Amino acid sequence: MTSLLRTTSALAAGLLACVTLLTPPTATADTGTRKQWSSEQPASDAAGNLLSPRPASSALVGSGCPKTGTQPSRASVAKLMGDVAFAQGVPPQLLKVIGYKESTWRQFDSNGHTVVSADGGIGMMQLTGSTAAQFDVCRLYTDVRYNITSGAVVLKQKMSKASEGVPSTIDKTLIENWYLAARYYNGGGSAANTYVADVVAKLRTPPSLIASYTSPIAITAPRTVWGSYTEPTRIRATAAKAWTFYSSALTGSVVARGTGSVHYWREGPYNIRNVTTGLCVDLPGAGPGTLDGIVAQYTCNYSAKDQQFYLGRVGSYTGAQGTYPVYELRNLSDGLCLDVPGTGDNDATTLVTEYTCKGPTDNQYWYTVPRAAGGSWVVNLKSKLCLDVAGSHAGNDARLTLYHCSDTDDHRWTLVKS
Repeated sequence: MTSLLRTTSALAAGLLACVTLLTPPTATADTGTRKQWSSEQPASDAAGNLLSPRPASSALVGSGCPKTGTQPSRASVAKLMGDVAFAQGVPPQLLKVIGYKESTWRQFDSNGHTVVSADGGIGMMQLTGSTAAQFDVCRLYTDVRYNITSGAVVLKQKMSKASEGVPSTIDKTLIENWYLAARYYNGGGSAANTYVADVVAKLRTPPSLIASYTSPIAITAPRTVWGSYTEPTRIRATAAKAWTFYSSALTGSVVARGTGSVHYWREGPYNIRNVTTGLCVDLPGAGPGTLDGIVAQYTCNYSAKDQQFYLGRVGSYTGAQGTYPVYELRNLSDGLCLDVPGTGDNDATTLVTEYTCKGPTDNQYWYTVPRAAGGSWVVNLKSKLCLDVAGSHAGNDARLTLYHCSDTDDHRWTLVKS
């Protein structure tokens, strides 16, 4: 059992996880480098048209495919990125930044043509050559979600490559351990080193174009810990803030060990149990809930997915009494987020529901405040009201609401690892 009362740093987390939308194909070798679209290397003019000429169709993978469509809004892209990251188990912040570097979040230009780079990179995630060929190439051109999902699958393939030969298991919930995967996404050589350095910079300070749709994450680059680090020396960071740098032969010998900060991008799944009632946050029935559906409490079942939540770390909140971690709480059974109606402030006694995860534009963010009596308040960021059980020490099926935070009411919660 793990308590939400543990220190803020111990709770640093982030979400996501498990359902597989695509069966990951066998990873392909990284050879050479390829050109990337980025803010430093603009892909388009002010109207969104490609500055570099599109290669002749015969030179492209999938030359006979349709290559037109309608560009989705940034908010829609952000939602797709978050949903795909959840389904594929990759860091959402990293997927969003890589998508930005590759295409500035564009699948189609202002004329409705699929964005294709000079080397044949396709759409949002700019997959090329044999990497693109392992997927349904025509869908890469026209299906935005499929393109993003394929990019996430490739990122997982690169994570497998980054883990090859490392003697100990790599904790994939630490974003530092995805450093080499992000590098390999670009290819190899010095250009890939420059690429990953810029990924780190954009994770720490998201570009203005996407800043409203992702949260900064202060990833520690390996060279910050060990000044002599050179890519692609294998690395492993641990929750104890210990870093291991392996020999080039990957024999397991340690080149250097240092300390630094590390950052979780997901934690869980957890059951969220009320300290006073001993019951868990629950969706009615035995399966997924519904949009705007009921969220209640019920006898804890630590194997029931409708009671399990991933905590997605999205930032921090600094109030009068301290700084606290901020999360979105995503249900494992349906991928929906703990939510309250509307997008703004809410009054006490407002019923808590679940809804499509929308990120910072909605009121689905919650911060945790440890309490001396045990457990933590779970506070809605917009309203500054606490997650509450309606009534006084109510039983099964009692609705969850928002209410003024108090240690004398049933506002204290703990996490139990599912």
